[in-house]
Amino acid sequence: MSGVYGQGLDVTIVAGADLSDQQYKPVGLTGLLATSADNVFGILQTKPQAGEHGTVRWHGFSKAYMSCSLGLGALVMGSNATSGYLALATSGYQAFAEVFIAANSGGYGTLKLYGGPLRRLLA
Repeated sequence: MSGVYGQGLDVTIVAGADLSDQQYKPVGLTGLLATSADNVFGILQTKPQAGEHGTVRWHGFSKAYMSCSLGLGALVMGSNATSGYLALATSGYQAFAEVFIAANSGGYGTLKLYGGPLRRLLA
């Protein structure tokens, strides 16, 4: 399988910055790239500029830019180090998705989104 283009639930947000080159990256409710593990709302589906409406997939399946290599079934959180990047979910943080189709760093995979950061991992 090279990609899944399935169903999901989308919402519209107003971009808080130019996100025209940030498609398929994690964003928060503020309309900016997600800045930490716990503020990921969903994956940006469009390429809005500042002040424009953008579509965010928050539940279901989404294509995603893999900023690190993540294997099938890996639980995913936003990166605490780099805004708009993904990371393998670790103890004490919330996973917002799991990898449905794996991809290497710099490629595009598919995530199964939970509908926000819902699953807190325990030590």
